[in-house]
Amino acid sequence: MNYLTKLPLLTAALVTGAAFAGPAQAAIISFDDLSGSSGDPFTSYSEDGFTFSRVLGSGAVDLGFGNDAPSVSFGGDTSVSLFDLTAGGASFTFDGFDLATVDSTVLYSVTGFDGLVPVFTSLSTFSDDFSTIAGGAGLVDRVVFGFVVGGASANIDNIAVSGGEVPPIPEPAVWAMLVMGFGAVGYAMRGRKPTARVSFN
Repeated sequence: MNYLTKLPLLTAALVTGAAFAGPAQAAIISFDDLSGSSGDPFTSYSEDGFTFSRVLGSGAVDLGFGNDAPSVSFGGDTSVSLFDLTAGGASFTFDGFDLATVDSTVLYSVTGFDGLVPVFTSLSTFSDDFSTIAGGAGLVDRVVFGFVVGGASANIDNIAVSGGEVPPIPEPAVWAMLVMGFGAVGYAMRGRKPTARVSFN
């Protein structure tokens, strides 16, 4: 069997493999379904497979900040507030978030991790009324936000992410079909070695 006859088999195998790959899912964690009343302590919030949790410091539910959009507020003192964002162990890309302040200067850091390895870190100050802060490059499984607010308070909202879906585990029948398919492709690609014909006259 020559390479031209093997090409359709290889193409079919690649198309079959691509069929199992899922598209990346983009999401905005908007806190639209944030429960509680304004001023209640914030602990965690889940949306679209992502969980945003308070780890350390202040954090409160804020249902009326800005244009009456739900958000998480923190600050009011100079202590550190830490939050983390995860997707149940799945990898994702972090695209950015909205940060707003009320008569405050905010020192913030954002670090993306893949396991225990830092993938990106951003450290800056912010004193505008509102800004969209850009995310970092690379796949991560956790993003840690750190804030120190000098002034009244600050709010985080609209965390933009992509990915975060754990691929499903194939059923046993799918495994059997995959093994048979790979076996068939391997058998078809196996070439016969030409035998040398020698004749002695």
